[in-house]
Amino acid sequence: MQPPNINKIILETKKYSKQISIKDLHHGFEHSQRVRNYALQLAKNQKADKQIIEIASYLHDIGRGQEEDEYHTQTSSKLAKTFLVNQKLPEDKIQKVIHCIETHSRKKLHRKTPQTIEAKILYDADGLEMIGAVGLLRTALSAQVQNKD
Repeated sequence: MQPPNINKIILETKKYSKQISIKDLHHGFEHSQRVRNYALQLAKNQKADKQIIEIASYLHDIGRGQEEDEYHTQTSSKLAKTFLVNQKLPEDKIQKVIHCIETHSRKKLHRKTPQTIEAKILYDADGLEMIGAVGLLRTALSAQVQNKD
């Protein structure tokens, strides 16, 4: 049996993320693309699996807008697992991606501690999206959508 082509899986993951992501400016595909860019920069000089980071970055918020009685990290994890199994990504890599997705939230009620370098990088990259001009715009949009003052 031939091992899966990881570059093809990353390309398919990007397409899937673009297709399934919520269509808004603060948690849509563009956010995932920026998180991916930050994450790969953060990973540059680290002993981290950059393929896991890239896949997790694209998939970390795909469950937003599709939640049913659960937080988006759980919905995103379930959708990501189904997608990655269909892509024939090895189970050990799927579990690493899922851990990244499940631990990227900063919300106190849903916060889980990232245990791997890849999960820590995703957590930090997602956090970088909250600062600067883009971060201010995203925060304002998020507050408006959630009817917060």
